Amino acid sequence: MNVMWDAEGRLSIRDIRDRIDYPRVSYTTVASVIGNLHTKGLVTRRIGTRAGKPGPSAWWYCAAQSASEYAGALIAVLLDCSPDPQATLSHALATARCGRQLGISTSAGGPSAASAE
Repeated sequence: MNVMWDAEGRLSIRDIRDRIDYPRVSYTTVASVIGNLHTKGLVTRRIGTRAGKPGPSAWWYCAAQSASEYAGALIAVLLDCSPDPQATLSHALATARCGRQLGISTSAGGPSAASAE
């Protein structure tokens, strides 16, 4: 999904395969994974021509939502499972590396930005 989130537009299977940052995988493997992501609603696809290339049209893919939207949706599902969502969120922000980097602390009322002195 990182390849899809980093892209500024739609990508073909070949484009996706070329941008993957680990050892080369086969075209059919990438096509299978992207097909599964499409079935799950994580990527959208549109049929289109391949500029400058003869032959049939190709599917062009893009992420259905941003990485932040996806992570937020996952967090929302987890909070729905918690007996005390506010306490869960406060704990997560207090212990998360990104929370510490942002200077987020917790108080009885929930997470808040730490005061800069």
